[in-house]
This record gives sequence, C-alpha cells and structure tokens, in this order.
Amino acid sequence: FQAEDGIRDDLVTGVQTCALPIFALSTVIALIIGNQIFAHYLLQSSEKDANLINLAGKQRTLSQKIALEAHQSLVDFNRYEFVKKEAKVWVSTHNPLRFGDESLSIPYHNSETLIQLFDEINHHVKVLEHLVHVAENESELAVFVDMISNEAAQFLPKMDRIVQQFQIEAEERHAQQEFFEILMTILSVLILGV
Repeated sequence: FQAEDGIRDDLVTGVQTCALPIFALSTVIALIIGNQIFAHYLLQSSEKDANLINLAGKQRTLSQKIALEAHQSLVDFNRYEFVKKEAKVWVSTHNPLRFGDESLSIPYHNSETLIQLFDEINHHVKVLEHLVHVAENESELAVFVDMISNEAAQFLPKMDRIVQQFQIEAEERHAQQEFFEILMTILSVLILGV
C-alpha cells in the first residue's frame, strides 16, 4: 500500500506542478487578448473623438462662412439661397454635437462643462437661424445682415471654447485608456515572470 501512496503523491505533485504554468500561461493569453480588444476599442474611441472635434471645428467655421456670405449677398441677392442652405446645415450639425446622434456615430457623453457651454451658445444658434430665414429680399437682408454678423461674432469664441473642451476631454479619456492598457501589459509581464 505504501508504494501506491507514493505513486499517488507523485501524481498529485506532478499535476500541481503542471497546473501552475498552465494557469499562468492561460492568464497571460487572456490578458494579451484583452489588451488587443482594449487597443481596438481605444483606436475606435480616438477616431470618434477626432471626428467629433473635427465636426465642432467645422461648425465654428460655418458660422463665419454664413456671416461672410450674408454680407456678399448684399451685392448679389441670388447668393442668399446658399446662405440659407448653409444655415440649415449649421443647425442640423449643432444638435448632434449637443445631444449626440447614433445614426451619425456621434456619441452623447457631454460633460457638465460642455452642457453649460452649449447652453450658452444655443441662443445665438436660434437667433442666427431665425435672422437668416426671415430676410426675403435685399432690403430686409440689409436690415438683418449686421445682426447676422453680430450673432456669428458672439457665437465664434464660445464655439472655440467648445472645440477646446472636446479636445481636453478626449485627451483625458485617451490618457485614462492608455494607463489601463499599460497596467494590463505590466500585469502580463509580471505573470510571465512568475
């Protein structure tokens, strides 16, 4: 019976000796796969942030374009239809930036700071949109063109702050994601070292 106990002890020790490297290797493989999945998520997140910042920058530029084109329409009123079209694009871009839009792959994750900044410019968006669409002829446009320029001028620095805030928040998210990725890599290396 003692021989059987010795064999049994050797088998248990052998299984325990094999189990530890298998567990460590499995854990490292799981961490590497997790790290790759996370890296893919990080790239997608960065791409969405870049698209969002780009769209916010275009929004800022469009406000300037609307004001400039409105002034140029004083010389050639036929150009004013273009101003109205640009204003529609401008407004249709504003809402997805403010509230997100899954169909445009614009997530809604605005911070309190961004919500407050959007609240500050919302008045300018509504007034500018109204002013652009209320002018029906050259004489009405002459009355409204300075108001359009004024609203666009007030909108611009506030939209600059929104673009900057989107950039700051994207960089913060990216830094947090990079930290987590580095942590997973260090954990993988430590397990390999064991």
